[in-house]
Amino acid sequence: MWLAGVSVHSTVVAAMSLKADSALAAPEAAERTAARTGSVALLPETGIYMQKGGEFVTWGSGMDPASGSDAQVWYMRKCSGTDATACLGYDSAWTSTTSALLSGDVVAWHNKQSGRVYDCAHGGCTYQPYPPPGGHWGTPYRIIKLSIGLRLGGCSGIPL
Repeated sequence: MWLAGVSVHSTVVAAMSLKADSALAAPEAAERTAARTGSVALLPETGIYMQKGGEFVTWGSGMDPASGSDAQVWYMRKCSGTDATACLGYDSAWTSTTSALLSGDVVAWHNKQSGRVYDCAHGGCTYQPYPPPGGHWGTPYRIIKLSIGLRLGGCSGIPL
């Protein structure tokens, strides 16, 4: 499990290791910007870089050094349904949803270069189209914002 935060267009929305599509800005610069401007909504069309230990999640190859390629740009696509059953196989549940991401939303990690999603279930991952087809339970996730002093479900409905 990855516990990570998001920086959006050089503004920190949460904390730690995801970066916005516009640039691989230094985290300190993003934190200074966030202090000046406040938080920014994370939208389903916001490009995100996922980083761990100086390497970035790269479509088709795993963890690689920063390249700036679209293979390292991800979207956290939001479904309008409240669970996988209401999302999988229903294209419009994914493509018509443009509102800000909230804690408790059903999401899928969609890669910019490939236009596909990982479907990770039963110990392995396959590549699937986006929007995810029916029966692919390893694609959707429920995103939960963790907060000190609140139980996991306690943050449902608040912006990421």
